[in-house]
Amino acid sequence: MPQNYKGVLVASVQAASPAEKVGLRGLAQNDSGISHLGDIIIAIDGLLLRQIDDIINYIELHKNVGDTVKLTVNRNGKIIELTATLQARPTPPSQLTTSPPTLGLGPMPEIPQIPGLSQH
Repeated sequence: MPQNYKGVLVASVQAASPAEKVGLRGLAQNDSGISHLGDIIIAIDGLLLRQIDDIINYIELHKNVGDTVKLTVNRNGKIIELTATLQARPTPPSQLTTSPPTLGLGPMPEIPQIPGLSQH
């Protein structure tokens, strides 16, 4: 298995989100830095991914709340398949528009250089 995987590194997962429900794992950090690399999503419904925008655009263009997506995930060098059911994005009550579906990945923090991981 190559060391420079293409895909989207899961930095964090929002509580009660579809990502959490299927068991996606984010980065684990301790006082000395990263102690566990998160999952790397390499494909969604067979579409290869290079960046987080690929996931967002695919879901917004092709999926609705309640639809499922098949995620191909690299977890510590092992490829696994997960199926997530999309849910509505949480929106403030003041917004009247329908919110697009979401997977529930958290924001991407600044990540220090990780030995053996290409960040391109």
